[in-house]
Parts: sequence; C-alpha cells; structure tokens
Amino acid sequence: MNKNPLGAWGWLSVWIPIVAIILGTKAHRDKDLDGYVSYSRALGTGMLVALSGGFVFEVLAFAFTTLTGDKLIIMYLEDSAEKLTMAQAFLSPEMYEKAMTALDELKNNHARALSQVLSGDFFWKVVGGFFVSLIIAAVFKKDKPTPDQTADEQL
Repeated sequence: MNKNPLGAWGWLSVWIPIVAIILGTKAHRDKDLDGYVSYSRALGTGMLVALSGGFVFEVLAFAFTTLTGDKLIIMYLEDSAEKLTMAQAFLSPEMYEKAMTALDELKNNHARALSQVLSGDFFWKVVGGFFVSLIIAAVFKKDKPTPDQTADEQL
C-alpha cells in the first residue's frame, strides 16, 4: 500500500524544508541584519525559503517524472483508487461515484494528473512552510535596542 520510493524513511523528507527555513532565517538575521530581526522580517524570510524550495522541488519532480515516463503518475492514481475504495464506507454513493469518475478522467490524461499533483504538493509545501515560519520567526526574533535601552545599559 505504501508506494513512497523512500519507503519507511519518507518522513525524513519533512525535515529538509524545516532545516532550510531555520538556517536561512538565522543566516539572514546574523549576517545581513547584524544579529537583529523583527518578527515580520523573519516570517517573510522563512516564507521566501519555503516558496523557493517548493518551486525548485516541483520543477525537479516535473523533470524527473517527464524523463522517467508515466509510471509514477500511474502508480499514484492506482494508490489513490485503492484509498478511495477503502474510504467508500464513509462516503455517500454519489460522492464515491463522482470521485471515481474524476480519478478515471485523470487516468486518461496523465499531463493533467501530473499538474494537479504538483500544484497540490506545492500548495501544501507553502502552507507547511508558513506554519513552520511562524514558529521559527518567534524563536529567532530579536529587536534592536532603542537608544534609551542602550543608555540604561551603560549606567
């Protein structure tokens, strides 16, 4: 049932964007902003890393799928059909039939299926990157001291 090419180790791929967002935000704060960053700037930096990483991944996934043929798309669609059949008990007959019809249409148009898979994957990478960036921005936020705070520290 699990058709992830990485097998049981597929969950490790979640850590790559998280580490990239952490390293990107920290490097921007420490190297470009003299060790200080606002929450909104850190959030923006994390989102920029998530967007660019998601885009690069989708371009590479498109190239890989195009070069290797339709096997991955066919495998994905078959796996989706199996999961839909397993969920049939929880769906109304009309809803199940509509979903199976949509899946059959995608089986006949692999280019459309690939574009839907990649756009959906990109969307969820960006959403996940947003939530990770919210947390990372809170951790790395460090405001510049105001002149009043600097004067108080010198006393």
